Amino acid sequence: MSDSWESIRARIGAAGRKSVRVGVLGDAASAPHGTDGATNSDIALWMEYGTRNADGTVRIEERSFIRATLRDPQARARARKLQAKLAALLIAGRLSPRKLHDTLGAFWASEIQA
Repeated sequence: MSDSWESIRARIGAAGRKSVRVGVLGDAASAPHGTDGATNSDIALWMEYGTRNADGTVRIEERSFIRATLRDPQARARARKLQAKLAALLIAGRLSPRKLHDTLGAFWASEIQA
């Protein structure tokens, strides 16, 4: 990649127009979980937010694994450190915007699964 200002601006612009999705996604989300008809995304939703019975009592306690990870100060500090390294590589032309987002997505996926 060229190191001209225009190419740097283009790489940064391309990186800024994308986002990273993490969670229970794709075919795995709609796959059945057990034999009662619930899917993996159903279970993930129930765990993330909890559920209540009709009378308002708690049926399943909230066990956030996505929001809790994204809000964790230590995980956020690790993410900021990684983002700084990736941004430097992007600006230097040694990393594509696609690879930057793939790396950030893999980072957050591993943090959530930890």
